Amino acid sequence: MTAASIEAATPNGANEKDASLIARAETLLDRAHFSPGEIDGLDGDNYRSAVRAFQQARSLPATGELDPATWSALSLQAGARARGSTTLTGPGDPRFVPLVKS
Repeated sequence: MTAASIEAATPNGANEKDASLIARAETLLDRAHFSPGEIDGLDGDNYRSAVRAFQQARSLPATGELDPATWSALSLQAGARARGSTTLTGPGDPRFVPLVKS
């Protein structure tokens, strides 16, 4: 397993247990704030729990399996983060907290 194989990994219907694909999914889950534990490319309990939690949060069937709908949602999440979809707040937003200089 190399960094290049992880970066290029995409599901094809026959490679759901591939270590590079699992490591890629673990990375995407971690970036989406669903910790899979150690990013090791292993299909373990922590990985499946993170997949299930991600699926539940996205109203997907919570199977713990990296199915096409889950991969699509993970990819969309990663794309949104890569494009810098950060929500900025300002004085009109109730979450806004101004910085106070001392």
